[in-house]
This record gives sequence, C-alpha cells and structure tokens, in this order.
Amino acid sequence: MSLQIERVQGKEFPCLLINGRIDTTTSADLQKSLEDVLADAAVKKLALDFSAVQYVSSAGLRVLLMAVKTLKPRGGSVVLAAVSAEVQQVLKISGFQSFLTLVDTLEQAG
Repeated sequence: MSLQIERVQGKEFPCLLINGRIDTTTSADLQKSLEDVLADAAVKKLALDFSAVQYVSSAGLRVLLMAVKTLKPRGGSVVLAAVSAEVQQVLKISGFQSFLTLVDTLEQAG
C-alpha cells in the first residue's frame, strides 16, 4: 500500500497531509518529505494531518522522532492533527504523546 503525502503551507508553518499506512515499506517516503520540509532552517513548527493515517509502525515512529529531534534545537515542535484512536494508542504506549502535540483538527495546530 502506498503513502500519499501532500505539502501545504499553513499561515505560519508548513503542513503535511498524510494518507495511508506508515510502516516499514512507506516510512522512507515520509522521511524524505519531512527532510525536504525541515531542510529549511527557518521552519520551527510542523503540522502533520493524520486524519487519513490508519496505522503507524515502529519505523514510522522513528521518522517522527527524527522530526522532533530536528525541530527541538530550533525551539520548535511537531503537531499531529486528527489522530485516530488506534494511532493514539500506539503513541501512548510508545511514550510519544509526551513530546508530540496532538490536536483534534489541523486548524487547532496553530
């Protein structure tokens, strides 16, 4: 299954609209998209619309961690919007909820 990623510019920071499963097969696609966005040192905040993400594996969590580690020294953060209950459970069990911001809608990301 493929992962579809669309970059849109929010009012103050970039957003990625993600559709599909983030697993061993597709995590490289997400990593490339995140690296492209985060290559701009002016980016301090990034929102990821997870409304169409059905699953996140440990490979996907690693990619999210890379984004957090890139933005933290800049004083920035990663915001996940519209995360399903299943993916929220994965984030909770893995401890990722402690350093990711979760909001109900992309509009609430900032």
